[in-house]
Amino acid sequence: KEIVDEFKYKKVIDIVVGGATRQESVRNGLKAVPSSSEIVVVHDAARPLVTNEMIENTIDEAYKVGAASVGVQPVDTVKRVRGTTIAETIDRNSLVLIQTPQAFKREILVNAHEIAKKNHQLVTDDCALCELIGQPVAVVPGSKLNIKLTTPEDFNLIMLYLSLFEKEDDYV
Repeated sequence: KEIVDEFKYKKVIDIVVGGATRQESVRNGLKAVPSSSEIVVVHDAARPLVTNEMIENTIDEAYKVGAASVGVQPVDTVKRVRGTTIAETIDRNSLVLIQTPQAFKREILVNAHEIAKKNHQLVTDDCALCELIGQPVAVVPGSKLNIKLTTPEDFNLIMLYLSLFEKEDDYV
């Protein structure tokens, strides 16, 4: 709240206390979403280079399918390892690196969270909750620029990307 007030952010409608896990934080956020809302969008603040297009595309697909996420196909060779030894090469053609935003019909996401809580299931994103209840999740094109700010190197990369953008209005 102090940051929102200090920088006069206009897009923040409400502030909800997070939880001990990402899943609990989203569940807390869902409680603050009006029941009249048809679509809910979940986005990691750690991905600051999200575009309006990504948000719009996930919302459009969520209306059609019930759930959607942005994602990118890996370009690196993917290996499964055991300890420090390569065990096998994974076919990357069937893999997608899932990002946020992720959009859902509200009732689907609420139901998925309730079932996971009841069954003590902990997952790393809301798409996985949909998988647990058999809900298909559409994947729409993400961007390699939509990186997750996790390490100091990520911060430097984000700052470099921002210095190169011509149309800052594309980014939320």
